[in-house]
Amino acid sequence: MKIASMATEEVVSRLILSAINYKENEDKLSNFPFIRKGSFALLTQLCVGEKNDAGQYTACLTVTFGMQEQWGISKSNLFEVAADNSRKIFPTVYQPIEKFLDGSLSDSETILPDGMVVPDVMVLTNEQHYNGAATIFYSPEILSDIAEKLKCDKLILLPSSINQVYCVPQKERNDLKEFQEMYQELSGMIDKDTLLSENVLSYDSNKKNITEADGVSYNLDLSETMTTIKRMEHSK
Repeated sequence: MKIASMATEEVVSRLILSAINYKENEDKLSNFPFIRKGSFALLTQLCVGEKNDAGQYTACLTVTFGMQEQWGISKSNLFEVAADNSRKIFPTVYQPIEKFLDGSLSDSETILPDGMVVPDVMVLTNEQHYNGAATIFYSPEILSDIAEKLKCDKLILLPSSINQVYCVPQKERNDLKEFQEMYQELSGMIDKDTLLSENVLSYDSNKKNITEADGVSYNLDLSETMTTIKRMEHSK
């Protein structure tokens, strides 16, 4: 089906939200409406083609400024609709890492900071494991649910790829630094096409915001007027 032949109602139903690495893609973003959130650039995609056996579209195209203008939709509405569709089409899920990996993981095979054990690790994604890391922006309330499940106020988030995020309790203030050192070693083994962030993140379930390891802090609201990016004192 050609994009030009789609009715507005069909276009709206096919929009979804995606998250990519801002730094790795900065020079490619000039043609696309996006929202900057620390290490991330949030984009909208248009699902095209036919649906597969799982009921999902077989291809997605990143929405350009030209497409947005053609549809006559504002940027705020574009992202609002995409986030709403994502919640419906790609429902958020989280589960213990051993279940996520089908029980193939053992404590002895996992490299984690001192004092951290496998049962403390939750994997956040969606039912299709597609653009799963974007769930922290289209279903941010799930992070508070995970924190409650793990009996903590703060979570360390390790965006291992565009498809999932590892979540562990942040018990001490220096946990963020410790995990950042580990993450820098592991990120060298991750394909740059799927590496979502150079930083680990700290989620505060009381403030409902994210602080990255480099000190940048922001909320998870998709409205740009409500986005705050600031440097924390300890990053100076």
